Amino acid sequence: RLHDAHAAHHRGLSPFFFSLEENEPPHVHVRKGGGKAKLWLSPVELVHSRHLNRQELRRAHELTEEHAEEFLKRWQEYFDR
Repeated sequence: RLHDAHAAHHRGLSPFFFSLEENEPPHVHVRKGGGKAKLWLSPVELVHSRHLNRQELRRAHELTEEHAEEFLKRWQEYFDR
């Protein structure tokens, strides 16, 4: 199941969580069109990506850094940690 990580989307990027990934360190997935990326939240670091160009990856990293605290809070609330 997907769970929105953030109400607002940024330049076509949509952050979200997968509900079955609670055993991994806190992270967020970001998608745009057919592309996606996975980023750790603390510290913000790209784990992997598919079908996103360099500019989209930079924006995904910027979005995650800008909202890392909020994403982490939502992660903890969602997974009850």
